[in-house]
Amino acid sequence: MEEYSNSKEVLVRTCLGVNQQNGYYLEVYPNPATNQITFELPNINKQSQLQIKDIYGKVIATLIIKPNQSKLIWECSGIASGVYFYEGEISGEVYRGKFLVK
Repeated sequence: MEEYSNSKEVLVRTCLGVNQQNGYYLEVYPNPATNQITFELPNINKQSQLQIKDIYGKVIATLIIKPNQSKLIWECSGIASGVYFYEGEISGEVYRGKFLVK
């Protein structure tokens, strides 16, 4: 053993695995949600979809987004409390993020 050990680099990532700073994300409110959650959408010129997944990656809901729709309201009162993720390709860009239901 030496008196001084070599330096060690530790990389820590968010435990949820979603980094919103390096991609596109939607305005989602209220967060945490209780009965419904609103997604503020970018300018959309064709039909798209948004998937809601639980922490295990299981798809909980698939939400259809119509052309020129600016907001999407999802009724979440029937799902269990916890962390959920959204992901969808809208106008060629992949949007993803997370929200909490309590």
